[in-house]
Amino acid sequence: MIIKKLELTSFGRWNRETINFSEGLNVLHGPNEIGKSSIRMFITYILFGLNAQERERYTSNIDGQLGGKIHISDSNQEWVIERYAHRYRGHRVGYLDGQKVDDEDIKQLLNGVDRFLFESIFSFQDRDLHAIRHKNPDDVGKVLFNLGLTGSDRIVNLENKLNKKVEDLYKKRGKKPLLNAKLSELKQLNEEIQQASEKEWAHQKLNEEVQQLESQVTELERKERALSKELSHHQSLLQTKSAIVNYQLLNNEMKEMQQAKEFPEDGLKNFQHLKEKKLGFQEKKNVTQSKLEQLRKEQNELQSESRQADFDSSLGEIEEMIDESTRLSNKYDELEKEIRNKEVEFTQVSDDLDLDLSVNEVLDINLSIYTEETWKRISTENHQVKNEKEKINNKKEAKQDDLRKLTLEKENLSQQMMDTEQVDMLHSKEQEIKDRKAARSIEEQYQQSIREREQSLESFERLFSILKPVVPAVLFFSLIGFIFIGFSPTVLSYAIVTVLLSATIGSYIFFHKQQQKLRRDLQQENKPNENPSEESDDLDEITEQLKQQASKQRQLEEMELKIKYLEADLRDVEQDEAYISNQEDELQESINNEKSKYPFLLQYEFYQWPSVFEKLNQLKQIAKAITAYEKQRTEVEESMKKLEANGAHAINQNHEIFSWAETKKLLDFEKSINDRLKDLANWFKQLNSELNEIEAAYEPYEKELQQLLGKAGVEDEVSFEALAEQHEAFLKKNQQLNDAYHYVYEVFGQKTDEIISQDYNWHLLEEKTGEMKSQSQSWLNEREELQQLKSDKKAEVKQLEEGGRLSDLIHKQSMLEEEVKQLADEWAVAKTAQGLLEDTKSRYQNVYLPGMIERSTQLFRDITNGKYLDIQFSYEEESLFVQDRENDWYHVQQLSEGTADQLYVSLRFAMNETLNHDSPVPFILDDAFVHFDAERKALMMRLLEQQANKQQVLYFTCHDVSDHAQQPNHTIALSLN
Repeated sequence: MIIKKLELTSFGRWNRETINFSEGLNVLHGPNEIGKSSIRMFITYILFGLNAQERERYTSNIDGQLGGKIHISDSNQEWVIERYAHRYRGHRVGYLDGQKVDDEDIKQLLNGVDRFLFESIFSFQDRDLHAIRHKNPDDVGKVLFNLGLTGSDRIVNLENKLNKKVEDLYKKRGKKPLLNAKLSELKQLNEEIQQASEKEWAHQKLNEEVQQLESQVTELERKERALSKELSHHQSLLQTKSAIVNYQLLNNEMKEMQQAKEFPEDGLKNFQHLKEKKLGFQEKKNVTQSKLEQLRKEQNELQSESRQADFDSSLGEIEEMIDESTRLSNKYDELEKEIRNKEVEFTQVSDDLDLDLSVNEVLDINLSIYTEETWKRISTENHQVKNEKEKINNKKEAKQDDLRKLTLEKENLSQQMMDTEQVDMLHSKEQEIKDRKAARSIEEQYQQSIREREQSLESFERLFSILKPVVPAVLFFSLIGFIFIGFSPTVLSYAIVTVLLSATIGSYIFFHKQQQKLRRDLQQENKPNENPSEESDDLDEITEQLKQQASKQRQLEEMELKIKYLEADLRDVEQDEAYISNQEDELQESINNEKSKYPFLLQYEFYQWPSVFEKLNQLKQIAKAITAYEKQRTEVEESMKKLEANGAHAINQNHEIFSWAETKKLLDFEKSINDRLKDLANWFKQLNSELNEIEAAYEPYEKELQQLLGKAGVEDEVSFEALAEQHEAFLKKNQQLNDAYHYVYEVFGQKTDEIISQDYNWHLLEEKTGEMKSQSQSWLNEREELQQLKSDKKAEVKQLEEGGRLSDLIHKQSMLEEEVKQLADEWAVAKTAQGLLEDTKSRYQNVYLPGMIERSTQLFRDITNGKYLDIQFSYEEESLFVQDRENDWYHVQQLSEGTADQLYVSLRFAMNETLNHDSPVPFILDDAFVHFDAERKALMMRLLEQQANKQQVLYFTCHDVSDHAQQPNHTIALSLN
């Protein structure tokens, strides 16, 4: 099965895109987020479908649609499978060689592969490795173990869910599970019912009878189960009877056919091929000889039918006459048609002009280029004079209106303006205010210098306030220190004491006076300003008034200038008005002249004159064309009569019965005879050459046939076919033997070898099975009778229970028993599912696992460069163990992440190769080796190239694989336009 082409109509980011594939390895590369995974999901969607959430995710944002087609080639059959969300309710639809087929045919094409199997076995991505890295070490072993069994880690999740559900429902010695708790509650309720029923002897007696009946029913059910188990075994034997007997017979027959195994490989196929070649060559030879005989017969018949000997001219000359006749006839018809068309056209144009003129009258009308220019000029000038006159009137009225408006505005503005005395007075006041503002600026500069001096004096005052106590204190302490330390009753000591004491008192007095002086200076500097500045709001008001006066003066001057311009424009307009009036008089004179020359112009408006000239000129050209066509028609008619006389003479026929149609038929007949005779001559030569080639081509096949007979050890073809039939019978019996074994294995599993090796008395087995069925039916009838009796007894108990506490307890018991029954059913279903899962795993282990383990081991050994040599499955621990080159065994959870990834990839590759024989679908990988180093990535690409020889491979990647692989069969660079 080969995917040839994808048509992504609308899917995710892909819209109206087509991707072609070839056999072998197809590499699709492009940057991340280009849509590679979307293509893989598109294949899944078309073949198997997606859930609602996935469909919503991949619905196109461009047109809101979802769907496309896949073109598939399988066994020389062309399939097209399509799926659109808005068609056929989203179901897939298949077409085989253009014809619609049922969904069952598509399932047969896919050979039982569903989405689970497709994604588990034949589709592989880097996300699978990412998911396994985030499992705990114990789960990693189980995941890889179940991957080896089924191709998917979903078995781990399924087993965990089943185990959890079973444990949540029931444990043998548990109390918290739901079923355990309900059983305990039911037991307690039964005790309460027993206590309540002790007082009712009749009720107790009936219960004892019911229990006795239930015991009998239980015993019968136990016997039925035992009998059913034995009966099931016997029925299974009878079910597989034909397979077991067939296996045993075939096994004995094949032991006697060992000599047929020595038949050459593909011997029968080669023999049949050579035999077909021989028959084919012989058939070709016979056909060729038959064709030669037919050609000779046809040649003689054609030569007798020809009449060329009676002709006075050659076939070529006659053919030229026929062509000339046809040409003249066609030309005559064309001229007739043109004359009719022109006459119709002449009538139409005359009707358009509303003139009743003949062809000759039209030809007599004198129309020149000067006439056309004159009519156009009159039409144009008439239109221009009217427009210009209207424009001048409009312009004159507008200018007069503007002049009146400006004059009125000028008068209003003059009244609003001040006189000259008021303006001069405002200028005088403005100058006085500006002088006072200049004086205030000088005053502010003086005040700034005073503030700077005040700051300097304040700094000195702070300095003296610090030095005033500090300097006397220092001198005083120096005096005290000298008295206590260095004083002696000498004149010098008294002198030093006197100096220090004087200095202390003097420094204090000096700093005190300086501080008082600075304070006086500060008080003097801070005297209030006797000339404070006054704010003048009048200056702004005066300035604004002067600005308004200047603005109005400018407006007045502009208005006077505009009035002068308007008066000048009015004078110009009056001059234009006089000029147009003169033009209008001259135009009227020209119009009168033309109407006198062509009186029919009186019925047309001026603007129609150019169109009338065009129509008249057209009418005149049509009249000329009609006259010319009639002259040509007369000439052609004379030529046709002359040519007809020459044609009759050429074929030696009476002129009165001559016909060009019959002559053409006769010519075609004679030409066909000549062509056929030429073809026959060529065929004679070709067929003789083919006959020689056939005999030469068959010679090597004859030699090969004799070699094949010698290899088989026979002398003739009959003996070879007999030996081939024996070999085919051996192969068929071997296939039947395997089919019989697999059929028995499906029923008995691992006991198959034991079952098929025994001899059975089938007649006795059938009789015993019949007796067991009868016994089972008898016990069933007896159990039904006991059930009916038990129901009757329970009805009597129910009557006793109505209206009392016992009734409430029993009602509660009934509801509780129903809950217990539902929980027990759920538990039984879960346990049954566990059993089926284990049985499935067991079957897989015996059918597919051995070959898959061998291939996985080989791949794992190659990927790890021989570091690990063997893989073993542990069914007790449900995990994997690997052996290194030192013969040490490691549990899978002891491996590094990289080694575990390589083991996972090995299992996936082996699984694909193992199951691909039964379900040959393409192998799809999405950046599966992105975390591998360059060496291992190159190894994986070589493995893919090897697998691509047996199976189509689609490899999606965001990296360039040219460094890791040879040239793939097909490389596709993905991009979104």
